[in-house]
Amino acid sequence: MKLLFFAALLPFGRLVGALARPNRVAGVWGLVNATFIVNNEVAESPYGDNPHGMISLTETGWFVEQINSVDRNNSATETVGFGISGSYNTDENGDLLNQTVLGCTNPDFIGDVRYPAQLWFDVAQDGQTMQERFVRDETTTIYFLWARLDLSNRPS
Repeated sequence: MKLLFFAALLPFGRLVGALARPNRVAGVWGLVNATFIVNNEVAESPYGDNPHGMISLTETGWFVEQINSVDRNNSATETVGFGISGSYNTDENGDLLNQTVLGCTNPDFIGDVRYPAQLWFDVAQDGQTMQERFVRDETTTIYFLWARLDLSNRPS
């Protein structure tokens, strides 16, 4: 009986633990730019010159991200986009410790657990911008610059 009681508290314990730990990355961020480096050279972005995107990282360790091109045609068959979601943990300083991919438009990424060597976030001192580095493979690294969105000023 005691075992069942403690097992029932496990999800609550994750929530309490997540809230007690600092979290510098939590928030809603808008994409400012994306830079693709392939074989140590800047490459053309599949999202065009003006990518659009948003990432939402909750205080309780969940995230959802979408990126797409705003330079695309009206044809749905030519739409370039990327979506990913899952969970994440922070370290004792509130920085990203790891990320687990639970859903993605690229099925090869589902189930991946990413650590700072592959995925790294750096929040600026003022907390208003965040740099992301994603090492996709041995030849490709993608850098994203995100700006914290002011949710009090969102469209209705």
